[in-house]
Amino acid sequence: CGDDPSFPEMIRRCLAVLRTVCNSPSSQPFLFPVDPQTNTRYYELVVKPISLQDVGRMLQQAGKRLSVAERSGDDQSDSTGEIEEIVAQFARDVRQISSNCSCISNVGAAIISSSDEMMRIFERLLFDWCLVPDLLPLEALDDDKCVEHHVSDEEFPVLLCDSCEGK
Repeated sequence: CGDDPSFPEMIRRCLAVLRTVCNSPSSQPFLFPVDPQTNTRYYELVVKPISLQDVGRMLQQAGKRLSVAERSGDDQSDSTGEIEEIVAQFARDVRQISSNCSCISNVGAAIISSSDEMMRIFERLLFDWCLVPDLLPLEALDDDKCVEHHVSDEEFPVLLCDSCEGK
């Protein structure tokens, strides 16, 4: 899921979210498709099997398609709607991974816990890096950095990380 500067910015942001999620230990069971040899019933029980690798491949293909369309001078208003649909599909696909995990009753508590943790990371990053109206510059996307204070933080309770202690 490497970054490609020719891709539209929102696709690059989604790829940054996906890279960060994939680098978290909780995502390890979901990186690659489930092996049908070791989990024989998985493909019988799961309607839409998907992995983080599949999601990354979809984003890469969309980014390439849109960058080619942009270079050929296609209408920008059409690509904006398509980008919004790609971002929505990206979110649905990652959520589908967690849903697939939940529908298999014998996966075990550790896998379900990993799925829950992965989704917490994903939802936070998707919101902070893709959906917030005041988007951080693409170069500033780093999950290890603290997020700047926002005006709305004064009105609502905010869970702070241990490192910033409300600074």
